[in-house]
Amino acid sequence: MSSVLKSNNSEIDDERLAFFMAPFRKDRSTNPLSWDSKMKFWADSIRDYCLKNRQLVFNAKSLPEKLKKNSSVPQCLNVVLHEMLRNRSLQSLSDFSSACNTGWLSWTFNSLVTKPVKWGYNTFLKGSLSWVYSWATGGDGNDGYVFDLYSHQRRLPDEEFVLVDLVKEAASNVYAHHNNNVMYDVTDNVVSYDVLQRQCHHICSDEKSFEVAILELCRQKLCCVKVNADGDKVLIFIFE
Repeated sequence: MSSVLKSNNSEIDDERLAFFMAPFRKDRSTNPLSWDSKMKFWADSIRDYCLKNRQLVFNAKSLPEKLKKNSSVPQCLNVVLHEMLRNRSLQSLSDFSSACNTGWLSWTFNSLVTKPVKWGYNTFLKGSLSWVYSWATGGDGNDGYVFDLYSHQRRLPDEEFVLVDLVKEAASNVYAHHNNNVMYDVTDNVVSYDVLQRQCHHICSDEKSFEVAILELCRQKLCCVKVNADGDKVLIFIFE
């Protein structure tokens, strides 16, 4: 009797699961409905994983192990991440932090980024970059090799990413949580960073996720981060 797996609010039998786990066919036009359903399945699975664990940041290299089902590990996530970067539902953490790093911050978020290389959508298309070549093939990148995404679907970079809509949702929830606990607008607009992080554990389960949510609020000019005389971070909220 075949086992049945529940995922994305539907039941998946062994045959269907094998389809989802296998690499993508290179030519989408041969069966676009099947290709798109597989893409949606994995995009939804990544989102569900982040929501369930209250994490805004995930590492691409460790993602297959996080999303394995019935001990089967997906072999197609490279293509999924590429498509999500292309449609801008996904962003590298380094690109996100760079875009948000404005004058509203007196405290740098550079600690968020663990890798110096930015792995964005264009990186997939630039096979001449030596680090891309090395990641994809183990070579030295000096022979004019053109990167073929579909030939290396199981190879993922040791890079961190964020889902854009979840970041905005978490930032909104953090802002709402603070507003709901404000008694006096004049004094309660300033709050300890560490205190608010503990209060918002139900929104962001780890420090890095909370930092990303605050960074998004800074980008929206709804708060700013300062460091007081004692070296502690404080948040100054702007009430709409």
